[in-house]
Amino acid sequence: MHWPDNVHLVGTDLEPGMIARVWPGNSARRTAVCADWLSLPFADGSFDFAVGDGCLVLLEYPRDYQCLLASVRRCLAPHGSFLLRVFCRPEKAETLTEISDALEQRLIGSFDAFKWRLAMAVQGDQTAGGVALSAVWQAWRMLVPDPEEFAREQGWPLQKVLVIDAYRDNAACYCYPTLDEVREIFRPMFREVWCKHGPYELGDRCPRLLFQPANG
Repeated sequence: MHWPDNVHLVGTDLEPGMIARVWPGNSARRTAVCADWLSLPFADGSFDFAVGDGCLVLLEYPRDYQCLLASVRRCLAPHGSFLLRVFCRPEKAETLTEISDALEQRLIGSFDAFKWRLAMAVQGDQTAGGVALSAVWQAWRMLVPDPEEFAREQGWPLQKVLVIDAYRDNAACYCYPTLDEVREIFRPMFREVWCKHGPYELGDRCPRLLFQPANG
């Protein structure tokens, strides 16, 4: 992103390896800090703006969500803003049969969209606990016994399809709340300014929300 000249950008991540892979290096205008999002090591009210892309999917609902919001709220100035993109499941979860039917009708445009829809379907209508990636992989192999044939039928690169094998035996969890659940958990500390959806596939499930401190 092209930030104004008077902006100093601070990026945070818990894993040093992630910072090493994606951060372009510190400079007079940007700094990376290895830190826990749930307990940010910054002074109260020290930032005007916070932004995150899909970061909630990694957190446990509702406890970690509440910790993150409290951490960000403390670091934001009273006039500050918090912008993030959230990955939300539908109010009523899809079934694996519905996803299989959509595949057969060529209604899913990319493997990434398929993978996210599959994960949301496996999670079902319960938010607490999320969905283990290993369970997503098991559902994948149940639906698709032959990945090579599947890739040919869908016209997707096999290399892209096989990325999902990283989910096998992976105990990590993703969590997909509904949009209403996101709004409910933000409400005590933040007020919603706007909500927008992108024009891309699954954009309806990836809203961008702008919040400001409730007492700001």
